[in-house]
Amino acid sequence: FVLSALSSDEQGALMELTDALGMNANKRAEVISHLADLSVFHGKPILEFLLVEEARSIVHDEEIPRPERAERFRRLIRSWKFPELVISELEFQEWLRGLPESEGIVVRPAPGFESHECTVEIRTESRKEVERILSKLTEP
Repeated sequence: FVLSALSSDEQGALMELTDALGMNANKRAEVISHLADLSVFHGKPILEFLLVEEARSIVHDEEIPRPERAERFRRLIRSWKFPELVISELEFQEWLRGLPESEGIVVRPAPGFESHECTVEIRTESRKEVERILSKLTEP
């Protein structure tokens, strides 16, 4: 639906881009939708976003495998559309790297990083293992 509302130049450029990056239908729809939203929000044609040097360098870097270029391009477009969310996600990932590693523990942020709350999930074979993990985490 979004694609049909665009100019033929934008349609062609987006189809060529997503084909060149080997995107499936869902990833293609995500990128096109984000770019259309950015176009409206910033009052610029979609083609201007595709001409940004950072976008062009990702798309045209033949040394990077096509799936990795597609993923980098999706991350770039997402960072333009949701800059604060992307920063929060990166900060959370960095914070997680600073925690002691423990198998069986998963830490999830609040949905959409709406707060600094986290959910900690512990999966083990036994209660004794839970006690061991908890004591390891709470020891000074």
